[in-house]
Amino acid sequence: PLKEGIALIQPLIDLEPFDQIVTMIPWKDIETSSKFGVDAIACIKGNFHSVWGLNLYQIDVPTLIAAVNYMDAVYAQHADFRFAFLAIDMYASRVIESIPDDETAYPFRSAVARLYVKFPFFRLVSVNMLTAGPLASSMSDSQTALELPPRPKSAALREASSFRRVVQAQATSRSM
Repeated sequence: PLKEGIALIQPLIDLEPFDQIVTMIPWKDIETSSKFGVDAIACIKGNFHSVWGLNLYQIDVPTLIAAVNYMDAVYAQHADFRFAFLAIDMYASRVIESIPDDETAYPFRSAVARLYVKFPFFRLVSVNMLTAGPLASSMSDSQTALELPPRPKSAALREASSFRRVVQAQATSRSM
């Protein structure tokens, strides 16, 4: 199965990502093994972070490309934003979809992926970064847009707000 999987993701590998891990892991270890182990950082006592999960009901590749390109540019400009993490988890949904809606309380069976956004703020980050708490409260399920607060207090948070506008503009221009 690993060979078959690599063949399927070969176009992504051909893009020569900065870092990559291609391996097989058991389902029980997906959350702790994926995303380059970033989940372990969130569990360190005393660290501040905002973590969002967003269900995607369609995959809009140009929007995702714009989002990643935007974050790449922001990382280069703002050192305090470099701890931000964006990942997309895509799980096989055939089993979920095979169970009738009225048999479980799981409401997100039509989601095709989960967007995972993490903003960890370590002690060496300025106090202004700690204003990120309200970020989590403004996250809402959306097809291709992220909702972030309108008036962030630091450069990194201003960029997060701009990230929202870039993603929404990309999604809106294609839906017209």
